[in-house]
Amino acid sequence: MPMTTTTRSTLLLVAVVGALLFTLAADIYGALVTKSSTEDLVNDAFRSVSLVEDLRRQVHTLAAHELGAPRDAVLGAIDRDVRDYAPLATYEDEGAVWAQLQAQLGPLRDALARGDLAAAAIAAQRAGDLADQLVDINVRSAGAIVTRISQLRRREIMIDVVVVLVAVVLLTRIGVGVNRAQRREAALVARNLAMVQAQNRELEAFAGRAAHDLRAPLSPIRGFADLIATGNDAPDEMRRMGAVIAKGVNRMSRVIDDMLELSRSGHAVPGSAPLRAVAAAVVEELAPELRDAQVQIDVDDVIVGCGETALEQILRNLIGNSAKYRSPERRLEVVLRGQRDGDRVRLEVADNGTGMDAASAAHAFDPFFRGRADVAGTGLGLAIVERIARAYGGSCALDAARPQGMAVAVVLPLAPAP
Repeated sequence: MPMTTTTRSTLLLVAVVGALLFTLAADIYGALVTKSSTEDLVNDAFRSVSLVEDLRRQVHTLAAHELGAPRDAVLGAIDRDVRDYAPLATYEDEGAVWAQLQAQLGPLRDALARGDLAAAAIAAQRAGDLADQLVDINVRSAGAIVTRISQLRRREIMIDVVVVLVAVVLLTRIGVGVNRAQRREAALVARNLAMVQAQNRELEAFAGRAAHDLRAPLSPIRGFADLIATGNDAPDEMRRMGAVIAKGVNRMSRVIDDMLELSRSGHAVPGSAPLRAVAAAVVEELAPELRDAQVQIDVDDVIVGCGETALEQILRNLIGNSAKYRSPERRLEVVLRGQRDGDRVRLEVADNGTGMDAASAAHAFDPFFRGRADVAGTGLGLAIVERIARAYGGSCALDAARPQGMAVAVVLPLAPAP
């Protein structure tokens, strides 16, 4: 399975972060090791030079007869310096010179024991020369170590520079890859959007043509059905069949109107509508369907920021649904509320009808979905309401968890002040 651009970018980013963390850990470890080694070397160098200087001073003191203390004490100090210096004689050529110095201390002791001051002076001079050689060796070795430490630090700096350059290259590749991916995604989204818009235009054109083509043959059928249903000379059965045909034609006309409205409902037509006047007109229009229902209208006197036809369509579908899904067990009660909420208007149509279960409510806004097959309808009412509200930047929501009936809330923008 090929890796996507996002996956490759993620892997490169992880590699960069890992390389930087590794470099940081190596730098910290190298700095700690270098610090410890440098301190040990410096301390050993100072200790070595100090011991050699003390040893040389003690030897010259014996050779010059400047004993401020008993000779045995001076010889003890020399033995102590020799014992302490032995573990520090680790530099190259230092061991041989140190061995010669130790060997030269023996004749010095013997000369002092015999009281041969001339021989003691010669032995002390040689021991001093060897001590000077040890000092030179420590100084040169310390300088070489400092040079080696500097080389190591330069190498670490070069490694850091290489790692940083690699990280910059990888980050650049990540940035270029992400930029390309974003451009491709933006182009794909624009292409898909153009395709959807073209399909919507084709759907609207098709819906308009289909509505026109379907209405044309329905008109004569409706006319003949009305003549048959109202003809006094026709038999009763024929008049009944004419009424059935006329009812079917009217239902087909409503389906065509709903399909045409669904195709147009996704477009917001600029305009404004007085909520109170439109609500009263729709309730009066639906009076035959509401029949003996108790209808309560409680709306603010506000201007809604949508076309008057769109607002009529919303209220007609919501109140019409309440009339369709009334309960046979009680008188229908419909409450229409409309209140201003900031720069919005919230409409709610609630009833005490049969309501809707949770499974049906999940698909209530799907076109052509019908919760009950025994109630006449096209299944487009709520889909049209939701699309109109969304087209104007609003929303539509159901409240199906009521003890009785259903409530639908629609939020629409408030018309701007003139």
